[in-house]
Amino acid sequence: MVRAALFAANLGLSGLEFAHGIPGTVGGGVYMNAGAYGGEICQVCTQVAVMDLQGNVKLLDNGQMGFSYRHSVLEESGAIVVSVVFQLKQMPAAEIKAKMQQRYTFCFNSLILYRVSVPGTICTPHQIPCDSVQRRLLSIKMAVFMDGVCKNQLLSTKRAVFMDKM
Repeated sequence: MVRAALFAANLGLSGLEFAHGIPGTVGGGVYMNAGAYGGEICQVCTQVAVMDLQGNVKLLDNGQMGFSYRHSVLEESGAIVVSVVFQLKQMPAAEIKAKMQQRYTFCFNSLILYRVSVPGTICTPHQIPCDSVQRRLLSIKMAVFMDGVCKNQLLSTKRAVFMDKM
């Protein structure tokens, strides 16, 4: 999404500024109606070419995509995004890039950078034995999650994936 937002900005096309900080592909963004900063794919997407699992390609307009919060009909159908048409507006590239920079700065400043990032550290008793996860985390002196409770550690109030060092 970042590359698409920058590509559009460099051409002086406004509408994808919200996507500047969203990781992933345009197809993935359409699939889950990605959004941020008050913008969503459904606001700029006018047409999507999709291929079903049998190899048939069809065009869907915005209404047929069934967009809702972080959702589209593609989640049910399993169809693959082949191409997307966005309706964007002409605007000076400098203005678009300034808006994108403002949003990036806001997001960056909301992070607590002195904390250690531990994305995906989740103890799910049904999938992984908790004592195994606990031993691994203790060996690197990080927090331990037991039954959804973080022991020996305080979570960031701004981002759940950040934890203080022990």
